[in-house]
Amino acid sequence: MSEMENEQHFDVIKGLHVKHLNDVLEKIFKYLDAESLLNAELTCKAWKAAASVVNQKKLWKLLLKKKMSYSPLWERINYCLKSKFLQTSRSSDSFSSRNIFNKFDYTAKALQNNWLKNDLTRDYVDCDVGLRRCVFQMRNKFISLWEPTSGIFKIWNRVTLKVEEVYQGPPLQFDLDFELYEHALMYSLNGHIYIRNLTTKTTKIHKPFGSDNGKSISYFRIENGYLCATVGQKNRLNFRSDVVVWKMKSPTEIEWENPKTVPSVRMDNTRISVDSNFIIAAHHGTSDTICDVYLMSKPQGKPKFIKLPVGRPELLFQDGILLMVTNEGEIKIVDVATSNSRIIANIGVDFSGRSNFLRIHSGYIFAFSLVGCSHGSRIQIWDFKKATDPTTNLPLPPFCSHTVYMEPPLVLHADAFGVLTVNREIGPVNSRDIIWALNFLPICNFCKQVKKRLPKCASCKSAKYCSSICQKADWNHHRDLCRKTRDYEEKNAPFTLA
Repeated sequence: MSEMENEQHFDVIKGLHVKHLNDVLEKIFKYLDAESLLNAELTCKAWKAAASVVNQKKLWKLLLKKKMSYSPLWERINYCLKSKFLQTSRSSDSFSSRNIFNKFDYTAKALQNNWLKNDLTRDYVDCDVGLRRCVFQMRNKFISLWEPTSGIFKIWNRVTLKVEEVYQGPPLQFDLDFELYEHALMYSLNGHIYIRNLTTKTTKIHKPFGSDNGKSISYFRIENGYLCATVGQKNRLNFRSDVVVWKMKSPTEIEWENPKTVPSVRMDNTRISVDSNFIIAAHHGTSDTICDVYLMSKPQGKPKFIKLPVGRPELLFQDGILLMVTNEGEIKIVDVATSNSRIIANIGVDFSGRSNFLRIHSGYIFAFSLVGCSHGSRIQIWDFKKATDPTTNLPLPPFCSHTVYMEPPLVLHADAFGVLTVNREIGPVNSRDIIWALNFLPICNFCKQVKKRLPKCASCKSAKYCSSICQKADWNHHRDLCRKTRDYEEKNAPFTLA
């Protein structure tokens, strides 16, 4: 080959590697996606050598960050499961970041595949608190129980169903407002806000209104990265309160300076929703809901009003969109900026009961509803971005819809990872509360690790194990569930969990 032909076929990647210009190589490789970066290593020996000298850990961390920036599902997986992935990756391994990326990728695909196949596993934990009047909250990573008389908070890990902490809160505070948000447990008392970090097991007390101001907080809510509270004077009966909104830096850090305040908002049967652009006070009536919409930039300005033709809807708010289920079982969205509304889907059942649930999570809309048959409930899932796209043909059918059999719950939570419920089992002497988990995650029922190969329990098909060792170790716990599942099959045939 002539010198001119060699110049025409000059390999840039190989040339940069030969000249040890690793910084330039890294800048080139950072524009590749995960599949392209893997294929670059397979192109030839020279490219594989070039890829090996760049900072692989940095490149794969960058790819992971990019993926999470536009995939809410990946962001949720990162928050809830990354610590478990790190336990199985050696910190000294230069490819640990790649391994974590690959595990995220597998978990996201397995979740979506399990949605389509209705491939659920079941697990449970006895609350074992011996308390009454308990209040539950269920979120992405934790489950909390609060007992007002004793003031005890009991916290479970949502994935493992193991107790993380038993925390002593203020006793005999029957009107205490609390919020479980990511790894923070927050509650208000005497105008002060307490933030318990469930990771570090530390509590900070904040006094946003000063030490002695006679203020009381009667409503407490976290939504879309904002903390909002309604603030009034202590010991004064008044249906109007100031709505105060603080921006959250993280689940345990709040920008207390310069909050946004909406003065004198009517708070009877009212729910507050916020995002970066709007503060909404939704007043629920018997036949309709009136929403007072304030601009976040001008919270003391005159609001505009949006009337919703539903009494007490399951009202959600995200990305400037109000989402609800009408009395006819239709999912309706309202663009707050324009007040334009559309029916995007039809659930097809009465959605006013306690055992129904609507949630936006990880970029998807989840509807969980009773369908009338014995112990029958339906899970339906829509893509939130597609459903709210003005160009989408409506009504939009769910991309998956399945029926599962379960006892009507006292408390219900459904999201991308599965369904959590609290059921009360009545015994001859005492009753007990059971937390049930119907899980879409590809994890072993015993070690709770994400695995690719997870054979099911041959008897009930409701549990998966990564090995016979895990299955034997879990048998004493799984035995009752295995028996109950077989009983359901006999009473409600055909009964399918997968």
